[in-house]
Amino acid sequence: MRVALVGRIPLALQPKMNLGGVATSTANLLGELERFDDLELHVVTLTSDVRRPLHVDRDGVSFHHLPAPARFSTVTLLRGARRSLKAFLGELAPDLIHALEVGSGYICLKSVPEIPTVVSIHGIMAQERKHFTSRKERFRATLAAHLIERYCIQNAKYLVEPTRYPEDYFGKLISGKAFATGNAIADSFFDLESDPEPGRLLYSGVIIPRKRVLDLIAAVAQIRRVVPDVVLRLVGSAADSAYFSTVEHAIAREGLASNVVVLGALTGDQLLEEYRRCALLVLASGEEASPMVIGEMMAVGKPIVTTRVGGVPYLVKDGETGFIVDVGDVTALSDRIVRILQDAELRSRMSRVAKQRAEPFRGRAVAEKVHAVYLEAISAT
Repeated sequence: MRVALVGRIPLALQPKMNLGGVATSTANLLGELERFDDLELHVVTLTSDVRRPLHVDRDGVSFHHLPAPARFSTVTLLRGARRSLKAFLGELAPDLIHALEVGSGYICLKSVPEIPTVVSIHGIMAQERKHFTSRKERFRATLAAHLIERYCIQNAKYLVEPTRYPEDYFGKLISGKAFATGNAIADSFFDLESDPEPGRLLYSGVIIPRKRVLDLIAAVAQIRRVVPDVVLRLVGSAADSAYFSTVEHAIAREGLASNVVVLGALTGDQLLEEYRRCALLVLASGEEASPMVIGEMMAVGKPIVTTRVGGVPYLVKDGETGFIVDVGDVTALSDRIVRILQDAELRSRMSRVAKQRAEPFRGRAVAEKVHAVYLEAISAT
């Protein structure tokens, strides 16, 4: 079975911990799909970073980077990318296409509707657009949500989702079949020997307004009154410089220099070490789909305190693998964190259950589910 996996994927894609959520999940999935003898895998990326097609073969997988214009791409509904992909797939002649996100799904469904196509849904554009700050970004996101995302959801015959959240969100707009396969988590997280330090909290993600890191800073200010040695370690790039500056000022204003450590983006073993040594993961996001970091931390066996948004309640079981609070409720956030920090028995029980519930997210298990979807899509033609 010749499969074209289409999405904006780094040419050096490998199972790592520093690629970002969707790319990391894709890397882990690809590494496991390589094990199937009946699959011939071609990874296709449409990008403005190359002027002519670039092809690389590695570890039995063919990587193809195709030129596609970036300017006015949303306004023209990705017309340039659609032309480029149609011409390439005409030569490749795949038996099946796996679009790795809805933008690529739209391109594939529009360009080569005759080829069976599986579409992965990670984020939901209609929800993410609410958190863009510039008018230009909101316009593009609105256009993408109404014309690109909606078309993909309504026309894809096979949808792959990390949790049932997209399926429940879109409801009757989905005309095909949806399969909740989970995000593929690398074995390295399951194999990591946890060694938590008392009072050590971890945030891992980009530092942007949607993540509401300021709520975490406010929570630490409250927690410190009860747990003086609490330390929040912030891992992630400062993708929004203005917001990052506000976070730094909040840390200084609250006198939290010894309680909040800003680490920036970490890679590989550095990130694993943070996962190993933290007592729990904390998130205060205003919107999430199915965060990779939650699945990874569950695999390590860490409790999670997070907000009731998007696909999070499908991952975190309140009172069993962590706690879920309302967005913006800093007092509740602080209270749940303190409860876990001060109750060793609760922390141990949550850790054990989290690790058990993470097993379906193991890369091999996810790949088997995705492979089954491929076979069903092919058999239906």
